[in-house]
Amino acid sequence: MYTDYFGLREKPFELSPDPRFLYLSEGHKEAFAHLKYGIMERMGFVMITGDVGTGKTTLVNALLEELDPEIRRVHLADPGSTTEDLFAPIKKALDLPVDEVTKGKFLPALHDFMKNELGGNEPVLLVIDEAQRLSPAMLEEIRLLSNIETPTTRLFEIFLVGQRELDVMLQARELRQLRQRIGVKYHLNPLNLKDTQNYIVHRLQVAGLQHRPFKGDELFSPEAIRAIYNHTQGYPRLINIICDSALRAGYAKESVQIDRKTVSEVIRDMKVSYEVRQKRGHLKFAWILIVGLLMAVLAYGLQKHGGVLKVSPQVDTEVETQAESKDTVVTDESQPSPVSQVAESELREVLEEPVETSPQPSQQQMPEPKIPTAAVTESAPREVKRARIKRSAIALNVRNREPTGVSERVSVRQQRVYCWMQVVDGQGGKVIVRWISKGQKVGETHLRVGSKSWRTWSYITLRPGMVGLAEAQILDENGQLLETLSFEIVE
Repeated sequence: MYTDYFGLREKPFELSPDPRFLYLSEGHKEAFAHLKYGIMERMGFVMITGDVGTGKTTLVNALLEELDPEIRRVHLADPGSTTEDLFAPIKKALDLPVDEVTKGKFLPALHDFMKNELGGNEPVLLVIDEAQRLSPAMLEEIRLLSNIETPTTRLFEIFLVGQRELDVMLQARELRQLRQRIGVKYHLNPLNLKDTQNYIVHRLQVAGLQHRPFKGDELFSPEAIRAIYNHTQGYPRLINIICDSALRAGYAKESVQIDRKTVSEVIRDMKVSYEVRQKRGHLKFAWILIVGLLMAVLAYGLQKHGGVLKVSPQVDTEVETQAESKDTVVTDESQPSPVSQVAESELREVLEEPVETSPQPSQQQMPEPKIPTAAVTESAPREVKRARIKRSAIALNVRNREPTGVSERVSVRQQRVYCWMQVVDGQGGKVIVRWISKGQKVGETHLRVGSKSWRTWSYITLRPGMVGLAEAQILDENGQLLETLSFEIVE
């Protein structure tokens, strides 16, 4: 619609992960290098994580296009939830001679194919996208696939690509074997302001914007790009949505340039649309709640009156009489069941009517004893909050309060290594990071915890004498050990 008007061959901001439009920021270059290194060095497992819309899938697609066509690859965009969902695409890609994809028949056939037909020279690349959706049992099945190897080389190269929840999952104790096999890790962060500008220009150039059909500056003004960055915080998918809508709005107004006003109008319209959908969702929830309350009333009536909900003026009279005299006792010949008592309690909370529970005929109604307020205050337990570690990692750097270059093996040439953590329920206190190398303490840092969910980190300068096994111990302010992160320092 707007392509001819702005001098474009195609739409530049489609949401599909087309590798032609990949813009390699510094972070994307580093992630791309990690992927290539994992294949070239036969690292076995490579893990790339990032928030929704940071360009993980586009990055993987670009790598697959660059690989040698002789390398067999299996790309799972949706890993599924069963072993059959995992085995079936592998069987199809490798053309395995097996009729069923049950575990008992598939694994022996795959083992023979990898060792006999490939001869150990040609690896098979398995790329699993959206890996954070995998269950621990499925992750263990994937780990077992990596056991197919020769004495000298690995035959399966496995890429796990997912959101940051994947890294949290792998901290579980039952997945420690898989965690130890991951040779390369990298977390992909959003773009900064400069990269956002370069990203927009790059996609426009790929889409054919060689020259402007009218005089003027860049298609998107610097103020418009800053507004886009402020709203999207550098997430490529959100940038695409805003830019595409802004081009359509500029075409409708016959603008020669997308300025800040146009972008602001697009963002405002998107917020209004979201608020309308949110209000509709609230109305839907309200109707569900009303229907649920009506069903509860019906169930209560059926339970109490033996199948029919009876409504008569006497009910109002009884309620008014009870409101006027608290000593009046209303008795019932039938003993209410636990289900009816629950329904009766829920009705009182919703309608807020002062209806008293009818006592049993054989029981005498006694006034409840009054408990002094001071006694209640003294006996009530006091909630004591203790710092907990929600996430932690050994990393080569920290950018935008997130770890980058997460690894369990660090070269002394990196000069620094970081212990990053997310602390919860420790506000107002502190945590201690104690660095241990070869069994001796080489450093200690006291970190303040400033909010309920606080991201912080400590680093230590590496020296040649520290080569070997090391660990970072995380303790609370009382010196109690919260977590230990082990890693290896190599030359």
